[in-house]
Amino acid sequence: MTASKLLTLTVFLICTVLVCQGYQEANKGKESFWLNLPDCPMTIRLSSNKRHMEISNDSSKKIIGYQLAYVVVKGTATSILMKMDPEKADLASRDNHGAWIYAYDDYGKFKSHCEQNNVKLSVIRVSFADGTIWEFANGI
Repeated sequence: MTASKLLTLTVFLICTVLVCQGYQEANKGKESFWLNLPDCPMTIRLSSNKRHMEISNDSSKKIIGYQLAYVVVKGTATSILMKMDPEKADLASRDNHGAWIYAYDDYGKFKSHCEQNNVKLSVIRVSFADGTIWEFANGI
């Protein structure tokens, strides 16, 4: 191989690596099918092994129930499109690492539905053991 061809190959490989690194950085941590609403006491995220979806309790109170919904984001407004049935839960406070894990099948169904219908998955209602409720104000 001539020096010229070797140099061309080296430049090509370096550019390929840089482009791939840039793409990975730009998409790092992006799971675009859910939306964690402002002030929501629960957070949706991908598990550390990237095989399950977790919903964790970020509050200082015990959670006994929550409700998911598909939401639509238009500009700065977020609206509820379809509510799911409320879920019972027994999630300890953030201090006790309360988390609810969805199996891979559910994760896949949520992701597929969101991507096909251009919607996001969000927690819209949370019930606490002390009787208080946090609820998303539709249309914010």
